[in-house]
Formats: sequence, structure tokens, C-alpha cells
Amino acid sequence: ALAGLACSSWSFRRTRRSGQGRFDSACGVWRRAVVDDLQGFWEDDVGNEIEVRGNKAHFSDGSGTWPIHETANGIELRGTLLSGDPGKPLWRFPNGVARSWARPSPAEAEDDAWEQVFRDYKDHLLQLRRSLWASVSMEDFAEASALRDAWDSGGTLPTGCSLEQQARLAAGRRLVTGVCFVHRIYKYRGVIVASEPWCKASSAWRRRMGVARLPRGETQPFYHCLVDDRDRPGGTGTFVGEENIVPDDSAFPLQNWLVDMLLVPCEEVGGYLPGPRLDAALRNQRTRGRFEWDFRAIAEE
Repeated sequence: ALAGLACSSWSFRRTRRSGQGRFDSACGVWRRAVVDDLQGFWEDDVGNEIEVRGNKAHFSDGSGTWPIHETANGIELRGTLLSGDPGKPLWRFPNGVARSWARPSPAEAEDDAWEQVFRDYKDHLLQLRRSLWASVSMEDFAEASALRDAWDSGGTLPTGCSLEQQARLAAGRRLVTGVCFVHRIYKYRGVIVASEPWCKASSAWRRRMGVARLPRGETQPFYHCLVDDRDRPGGTGTFVGEENIVPDDSAFPLQNWLVDMLLVPCEEVGGYLPGPRLDAALRNQRTRGRFEWDFRAIAEE
């Protein structure tokens, strides 16, 4: 990228010299090659996950998708200018602040197997919760009683999972999208939006939050959650380790504008079920392995 900045400065000085068209063309080819090198997944030094697809970059902080611009100054994205090696991008703001990117660590085969089992089980629990809501709504109390017993016992574990996996799944048998809770330490009220089989946040975020110091560490499931405005104003979202989530129906209903946009209140189950937008995000997560939402798009509705 430093070479790209040099191209820009030389271009400015040589605007009246012969060969300028060929020089500019070479710079354009170089910039397009840099964008090609940026394709795929990244994480930055403040905890964001970024996916670059074509000339767009999607950020996990809820700000959504941003265009990548190839300008005379170089490669620009979200008000920053690329100024480092494309293999280790460094993005500088006009005030001098810089954000560094790095490639995430590749998943191991055992991680993939665990993720499949985990997602199958969470899908089963969510479907069980939907069925429970439907039976209560239709006043089919015999069916509701049987489903309540199944929910309380943790439903049915996926076939073929190991004893270790069974124990890990059982620890979170009441934690699924729409369940309200109280944080074990900070006591704020919240609701689960989506789940992850382990802490998928960037290494920078994990270091900053001290995830490795948690009793169950980084390998425990983590949950994308929304927090009640009465406890933390501003429509706060958070990422919480399983050990710190205490299910509590008394936290329902929550006050949070994003809860109103993403979830449907269901008194019959003492919590929520996902609305259409969240359902789509959960399906996308299952397909692509990442949970994504766009706060800007939601706010514009």
C-alpha cells in the first residue's frame, strides 16, 4: 500500500509529463490487485470481524456494509486510507489514528464437528420453544405440558455426539434465541439473540475483555445478546460467555428498540421468539458460520 501512496504522489508531480496515462494505468492495476488481496475474512485490533467481498466490506459492529474506493490517494474504506502491506493492512484515519487487520486463525476439524452438533441442538431447542408457544396459544394444554417437560429436560441431544459434547450441550440446555436472563455478575437484564459454539470474537477483543481468565475460558459457548435500556441505556448489544447467563423469565419484557425490531414478545413462554429479520440472520449464520446484522438498515425502517 505504501507503493500505492507513492504512485499517487508521483502522479501528482508528473501530470504534465509524457507517459502519464501508462503510469496511471499501472497504478490502477496495482490498486485492483490490492483489493483482490483483501478478499475474505479479517479481524481488527478493536474486536470487529470484517468480511471483504468484491468492492465492499461488512463489519460485525452493526454498522453494516461499506464500499471500498480506489481513489487517486489509494484504497479508502470507511473514512480511512490503506497504508500498510496488503497482507497486514493498516487503515489510517485523517487524525492519525490507525486500525490494524489480521487474518483469523483457521478452524480445526474438531471445531467444525462441534459447531455442527452445537447448531443442530440449538435449532432443536428453538423449534421446541416455538411448538410450546403454539400449543399454549391454541390451549392444547396436554401437548403444552408434554412440551414443557421436554423443554425443562433439555429436549433431545443430537445422535452420535460424544459424552463430552453431551455434557457441554447440557450446560446450555435452557439458552436459546429469545430467552431472557440476568447477568450473573453485573445483574443487567438481557435477551439472547444468537449463539456461538465458542468465543468467535477477534483475538484483540478476547484479550481486552479477559476472556481467557473466565473459569470456562474461550472454548465455552458465547451468546449475542441485547441489554435492557433501563440497565444500560442506548440499545446496547453484548457478547456473553455461557457461564454468566442466568435464565430469568422475570426479565421479560425488555425495553430496547432493537428487541422490538428483531424479536416477537410471547408471554406464553415468558420471553421472545425471533421475528422475520432475525430469522433470516439466523439462517444466514447457519449457512455462512457468522452472525451478522446491520444496525443502520434496521434504524432506517
